Amino acid sequence: MRLSNDHNASQYAQTIDRRLKILYTISSLLVNHREALMKKNVESMLGYFSQIRRVYANEINLRFQNENFSPNEISILILLSNNESINTSSQLRLILGVSKGLVSRSIDSLLSRELISCVQDPHDRRVQRIHLTQKAAPVILRLNKEIAEINEELLEDISEEEISQMERTMNKILERFKEKEN
Repeated sequence: MRLSNDHNASQYAQTIDRRLKILYTISSLLVNHREALMKKNVESMLGYFSQIRRVYANEINLRFQNENFSPNEISILILLSNNESINTSSQLRLILGVSKGLVSRSIDSLLSRELISCVQDPHDRRVQRIHLTQKAAPVILRLNKEIAEINEELLEDISEEEISQMERTMNKILERFKEKEN
């Protein structure tokens, strides 16, 4: 009888061990799946934003074709006007996803038109801070007007509630990323 109980206990322990291994495997798969989904979702969102930026850039380029701005110069002007914290060529390069050389050429062109100025950072001499000049104000006003018109055209059949929900969701996502940063 003792042998039988020991045998049953051993089988029971092996069964528990197999079930724990299965649960661990399932748990690992779920975590990996969730991480893959999160990565896919973030990558998808970045892809969507990139597509949206391209549509805006193409539309604005059509509307500004007589002013001889490159698409990248327009993107830089928009970024500088809407985001005070974005003010270095490295930040511009990262956000726009373009080469260092393209950002440099665009900055040189905007400098020659006196639409931007570069000021050495007082805390880090290696960094040049880029700022819009007063001469850029009329261009920025026109850009904002054109963007508002593009928004009306592209978003006309999307309800205020849908836009508000998207903004709330994006704000939540941004807050989570900011928490991760700190």
